[in-house]
Amino acid sequence: MSLDRQNVGTLTVRVPGLPEPIKFAEWRWDRIWATVSFTDGDSAKREFFIGTPGQQIPGGDRTLTDIDTNIPRSGDAGLPIDWEMFVFSIRTRILRVVGTPEDDPQPSNLDPDSLDSDTPNRRMWFELDRKISLEMKVNNKTRNQGRFEDYPSAGGLVVVTNNLSETYCNNGIQSPRDGFALVIPIHLRPNVSYKMVAQPVETLALSQAQIVDDQDVGAIVAHSVSKAIGLST
Repeated sequence: MSLDRQNVGTLTVRVPGLPEPIKFAEWRWDRIWATVSFTDGDSAKREFFIGTPGQQIPGGDRTLTDIDTNIPRSGDAGLPIDWEMFVFSIRTRILRVVGTPEDDPQPSNLDPDSLDSDTPNRRMWFELDRKISLEMKVNNKTRNQGRFEDYPSAGGLVVVTNNLSETYCNNGIQSPRDGFALVIPIHLRPNVSYKMVAQPVETLALSQAQIVDDQDVGAIVAHSVSKAIGLST
C-alpha cells in the first residue's frame, strides 16, 4: 500500500484550557527565557522578558547575549505577528553569583579577567526567595504569582564533590517532570504585552564570599533566569 501524500490529514486535538483545537503541524514544543540582575542593596523591581540580545540587562550595565534570553522581541511589545504561545510551565533559577571589584560596580560580559562568578549557595537562595515576589502578567493583568521556590527549575547542575566546604543550591530536583505546571495555560499573543515582575519587598542583603582579581569585592550581583515552556507557533 502506498501513501497518498496529497491527502494526508493533520492531527488536531482539543486540549483542556485552550480556547481552540491544536493542529500539531502548526505548533512546536519550545521555551523562551530571560535573565535579570540583582545587586547587594537592591530594592527595585526587575522585569523578565523585557530586552533582547544586544540590549542592556535589566538591573545591570552589561549587554544581554543569546545565552541570557532568546525572545524574538521585548515582551512589552508582545509576540511578533503570526507568533503565538500557550505557556504550560514557568520555571526559575538563580543562575550565578558575581563579585565585582570596588572600582567596577557592574560586571562585564562573562569576562574572567574582570569578575569572579560562582554557583549560588544556600544563604543566597534563602535571601532571594524570602524577599522577592514574582508575578506573571499578560496585558498588565496578573496571571500567576509566587516565589522562586514555587517555580522550580526542574533542571540544572548536579554537583558531586569530596570537598566538604563546597555547597551548591538548586531550585528543585533535576527532573523535567517536577517543574511547575499550570492547570490552565497562559496564552501569549501577537502585540499583547507579557512579562514576569520580580519585586523585592525589602532591601536585598546579598553576601557570598568572593575575591575578584585579588581585590576586595565591591558588590555581589545575582543573575536570575525565568523560563516559560509550552506550545508555540
